[in-house]
Amino acid sequence: MNTFENNSKPAKNFVPSFDELAIFCVSYSVIFLFVINDVFRSEFSSYLLTNIIGILLLIMISIGMAFSVFHVLSSRKKTPIEKRFMLFFIVFMNLTAGFFGFFYVVFDAVRASDFYSLIFPIWNFSYALYLAALMRLHKLDETAIRDENAPFYCTIFSVVLISVILLICQFYFQLYWVFSFSIALFYVSIFNQFLIGLVKTVKHVKPS
Repeated sequence: MNTFENNSKPAKNFVPSFDELAIFCVSYSVIFLFVINDVFRSEFSSYLLTNIIGILLLIMISIGMAFSVFHVLSSRKKTPIEKRFMLFFIVFMNLTAGFFGFFYVVFDAVRASDFYSLIFPIWNFSYALYLAALMRLHKLDETAIRDENAPFYCTIFSVVLISVILLICQFYFQLYWVFSFSIALFYVSIFNQFLIGLVKTVKHVKPS
């Protein structure tokens, strides 16, 4: 999801940047889960449709999702306002995964033994708090959204892998949706860019 770019200012070395493919992958994960998981649809809707603040949040993240889908399919340069919505979407979804994961374990006595499942939500929640702190300190802004375009074959590759991950989590392991989503986020933030790099390397290797 991010890369830590070198900069002459040491503080900048700890400010992440995001490519459009990573943000699209998160959007796709949300959409895919919404389609295949009834509990996710119910809880996510009640979470955001019960008051005016929730509705405003839903509008903002929907705009961020729409921009992420548009830009992974388009070569048009992103505007600053589009980048702000995309950045808000990334931070919000990480916070959501961590929030639901925490309360799922703490307040559900039946599943209180599933503490190992908190690894991914805690990662997402901690990462989101880190991003929010950077935003609050004015260290993270729309410039963190990079402008380069994602190759179409990389998009297809990512969609297939995320679909497989979510389907396995949902129908084989039968995980609560937040853990499936957290695993998808973890994959996007840690492994997807690495695998995409391998795909690009293989694609450009010339046969001897």
